[in-house]
Amino acid sequence: MLVEGQIHGGIAQGAAKALYEAVVFDEEGNPLTSSLATYGIPSSADLPSFVSVPLSTLPAEPMGAKGIGEGGPSGQDGGPQAVIDALSHLVSVTSTRR
Repeated sequence: MLVEGQIHGGIAQGAAKALYEAVVFDEEGNPLTSSLATYGIPSSADLPSFVSVPLSTLPAEPMGAKGIGEGGPSGQDGGPQAVIDALSHLVSVTSTRR
């Protein structure tokens, strides 16, 4: 259950990074997203449901332990940038949410 929660958290963080998070400034350079109240953060209601399928490709290390990787902090940097680039013509520079 813990692994499943970490996987779901990593997917949610990747989606948030791609679709919600933005540091936005006005025409004078003042930040419009200066607190978490104005920064786009999705809730579980904003995300679709998904099913993960575990796949093990590496043998256990000498102590028998296996990690699940760092799904949250890494692994989704390229995807969000691709979405941002693809949709940039649809988003206003002064928008607080994407």
